[in-house]
Amino acid sequence: MQSLNWIELQATPLNFKFLNTLEENWKVVLDELDNLLYNEAVNGKSYFKSLDDGWETFDLFFAGNKKKENCEKCPNTVKLVESSPLLVSAYICALAPESCVSPHVAPNSTVCRYHLGLIVPPPIEVDRGSPTLLSTCGMKMGDEYHTWVPGKAFQLAPAKPYIAWNMGDRTRFILVVDHFRA
Repeated sequence: MQSLNWIELQATPLNFKFLNTLEENWKVVLDELDNLLYNEAVNGKSYFKSLDDGWETFDLFFAGNKKKENCEKCPNTVKLVESSPLLVSAYICALAPESCVSPHVAPNSTVCRYHLGLIVPPPIEVDRGSPTLLSTCGMKMGDEYHTWVPGKAFQLAPAKPYIAWNMGDRTRFILVVDHFRA
């Protein structure tokens, strides 16, 4: 699926070497996320900041500024995102079960956004005469829908408002990396 809204990895592989790097190393990011969540549970302290009802982020870089304390908790993830050309921001995004993020857009039209699925609630099976899988977690931009898959990355050009939802039974986690368009 290629449009003005979504840019698929297969569409222009030369321009998206970073997406391949993310996919090849996604377990590294997942391991650090698991450690972060474990430490939150042990310490009784949340490292994520709340942005909206059910939407939280763990910032590594914001507007080009490194969040040193957070980066120290995920050093291998930081090495990965620092290899992104023209890095602007990077963060782990959490979306709680039964929540929806209000329509939003990228900071400006010069930014493209990478998403890497880390922990994604599984689809549910609905019987409509024959079994059908329905996504419990996804996003919509314009008339197009997209779902996350653990270990898979994609890039979007979020020039239009988009929404995200999680109707699953567990929190969805993705790595988001913003970069300036080359």
